[in-house]
Amino acid sequence: MGGGLVRRAQFGARNSPARNSAQFSDAPCVASRYAIFCFDQVYIKHAVDSVPVESNWGRVFYTNFWASLIMAVSTVATEPEVLLATAWTPATVGALSVSCLLGVAMSYFAFLCRAAVSATSFTVIGNVCKVLTVLINVFIWDKHASKEGLGFLFFCLAAAYFYKQAPMRSTSNEESEQLKPLAGP
Repeated sequence: MGGGLVRRAQFGARNSPARNSAQFSDAPCVASRYAIFCFDQVYIKHAVDSVPVESNWGRVFYTNFWASLIMAVSTVATEPEVLLATAWTPATVGALSVSCLLGVAMSYFAFLCRAAVSATSFTVIGNVCKVLTVLINVFIWDKHASKEGLGFLFFCLAAAYFYKQAPMRSTSNEESEQLKPLAGP
């Protein structure tokens, strides 16, 4: 799976409009994104499995609370003119509220899924769920991935279909029980 992600990221970087820039380089961008992504997936799975919380809502609140604080500080520090220029009509407040509710729902179900499957399985599930987004993009806007890009995407999705989680390792007690008959009387 990892090789497919790197190849897809390299293909996307090569065909990106930012590629016209003389300073753009594929390798550091792809390598850093891949390293951060792997750390993120494994660390969150570790936290979900090892940090006790009373309910899934605790994880959702904690994650979204810190993300909201960081985002608010970042927005005020870097784009105060956007906040001042925004016309806060009932429609914009409604759209923002719906977006927030959907984000909280996604976070809730993502943490439930992370608790139920491995980090790799969660990544595969997340990538497969992007199909609807890609299809909406293809049908609504004219600025979407090339035919080659869509081909690579569907190749990755086909690989995800054939993914099978590795069996869990047995503990040392189970191994010693299995080896007893071989040790003799």
